[in-house]
Amino acid sequence: KLKTIVFDKTGTITKGNFKVTEVIPVNGYTSEQLLETVATAESGSTHPIAKSIRDAYGKSINGNHMSQFKEIPAHGIQATVQNKEIIAGNDKILHRFDVAHQYHFCDLSGTIVHVAIDRNYVGYLIISDEIKEDSHRAMKDLHKLGVEELVMLSGDDSCIVEDLAGKLGI
Repeated sequence: KLKTIVFDKTGTITKGNFKVTEVIPVNGYTSEQLLETVATAESGSTHPIAKSIRDAYGKSINGNHMSQFKEIPAHGIQATVQNKEIIAGNDKILHRFDVAHQYHFCDLSGTIVHVAIDRNYVGYLIISDEIKEDSHRAMKDLHKLGVEELVMLSGDDSCIVEDLAGKLGI
């Protein structure tokens, strides 16, 4: 008689294993400089996305270079690294701190970590999560059992959620 099931996305439908899939520097920065800067700034965070950035950097991070760190819920982080202010997070953080950037960067799909150094936009990272191997089959099997509506909850950007929902028939 069950007609609707609601799922949390991360860790239920997806693995919750975030990975940096692209590093896009701008304004004269290299990919390595961008990744090192944001990995150092994120060294104070326990968030899974921060961990994925540190993993992608893959080198030892000298925490002595960071003098201040602040997590800003639903936005990102603000840190001081080697006397430079680092801001990293979603599009909202750019607007919160009035970081000048090309507005097409606001329309990027996926989990994006924008990075600014001393309020100058220096690039972004694209973070991806993997769908669990059995999620496709589980959704199909639930439909076959007569479940009419499958719902996915997520705090992710709507374009990520819509794309995943389309792939899974949710």
